[in-house]
Amino acid sequence: MAEVEELYNILKEKLMKSELEETISITTTVDLPKLDLALFKILIQDNGMSGIITCINRPHTYYAKLLSTNGINADDVYYVDACSPILHTPSESFFLDTDKPEKNVWFVRDISDLSFLQIELYEVAKRLVNTSKGKRGFLLLEGLASLGLYNDPTSLGKFLHDLSIRARSFHVYMIILMEKDDALGNLIRTICDNNYQI
Repeated sequence: MAEVEELYNILKEKLMKSELEETISITTTVDLPKLDLALFKILIQDNGMSGIITCINRPHTYYAKLLSTNGINADDVYYVDACSPILHTPSESFFLDTDKPEKNVWFVRDISDLSFLQIELYEVAKRLVNTSKGKRGFLLLEGLASLGLYNDPTSLGKFLHDLSIRARSFHVYMIILMEKDDALGNLIRTICDNNYQI
């Protein structure tokens, strides 16, 4: 299995080589936490980007800990958490380990209706653009298989297509992580500027 440094080097050779590359997909069989960390090193550490992480399979605390444990500054990272919303309502925000308000976490109560996730992502993207002072941001979207459990392929396809259009309008670099290739993958490849296999 590939190590983080090896993944980092592979991704560094491929990603953001063109100004026209705004939306990409990565189909992978590697350990996602290692791939996430390699991506964060490129996006946040190397390029100083602020970003949005969708938390579909892992809560925001997982990503926050992954970043802090590896010395990556997460001050400009926003989390849209659809994994641990049971006790919270949409747009409520919390410190990572306490019950005090935190500016960078939004909870999505129900992922069986993609409109909830869509609304939160658009609101966070607007905040990202307003606070980024002209710097380019990123959106990391993973957990498509989990979203597919609750939503039919047509709804999920429409959601991804609309999200890619909005990301382009905000000039946000969108990364879609997929663990397998299927019918949805065909649609994703058509909306992305580049598609990578790792």
